Amino acid sequence: MKRFLKLMNLAVVALTFWAVTPLRAQSFSAAVIPADQVPQAVRDAFGRDFPGMNPMKWEKHQGQGKAQANAQGQAANRTPRYVAVFEIASTEVAPATPTNAKGKPRKPRQVKTRSRARYMEDGTLIFQQVHHPGPVVPSTVSSTTVSANAGFRLDWATEIKNMKKSEHFFILRMSKASPKEVRKFYVKPDGSPMGDAAVPAEAKEIDDKD
Repeated sequence: MKRFLKLMNLAVVALTFWAVTPLRAQSFSAAVIPADQVPQAVRDAFGRDFPGMNPMKWEKHQGQGKAQANAQGQAANRTPRYVAVFEIASTEVAPATPTNAKGKPRKPRQVKTRSRARYMEDGTLIFQQVHHPGPVVPSTVSSTTVSANAGFRLDWATEIKNMKKSEHFFILRMSKASPKEVRKFYVKPDGSPMGDAAVPAEAKEIDDKD
């Protein structure tokens, strides 16, 4: 009986501990904010890193850690990150065919390249993601993959630079209409393929529209 009561007391102590110091799952939030809410150090750094560029919008990313919460069940916020979304270039691209089905000439189109740059509060650039439409993807990056996939069109390439991890690579998306098929490839800046083990897990989650 005494042993039973001792076990019950231990159980009560354990339950009390979890009630007072609950574990918090990692959470994340992102919000569009006006430029005047972005630290001056971040805005200055963006101007140096991308001279002449103007962000279309700024985002504030805020996360919470996995550590145990305090007695009130509140987890301390991690240091926020600030993300600039901007168009890095606009290029005129000739049409794939000079005329349409009615024989009328096609006009060149403007292709814009969108980029995202992530900063720490002190202005340190830690991550850059550049979305290149197919016609403006550097040939040094795409030529080997394109040659090996006859019948497929290069739709876009997303360039990833992770300064914290010293990573630099491209995600190539290719497709064909009939039969419909989409393929993704992960390559180094020189166009050589990356082994699957070398591809960061988060890179595989990047959406087609990023």
